Amino acid sequence: MRIPGVSTTHDVFDGALEPGRHRVPPDPRTVRGESSLVARTAGAVLTTAVRR
Repeated sequence: MRIPGVSTTHDVFDGALEPGRHRVPPDPRTVRGESSLVARTAGAVLTTAVRR
């Protein structure tokens, strides 16, 4: 998937998770500079900044 204004995207997880809190650690090479995590749900797209 290509996101306008984003130079590179990486899929770090592609699957279904049960409701609740989860930790999916990204590969450190994929979170250089300003990074964001994007998650798709049944009714929304959620985004958050990735903290190192």
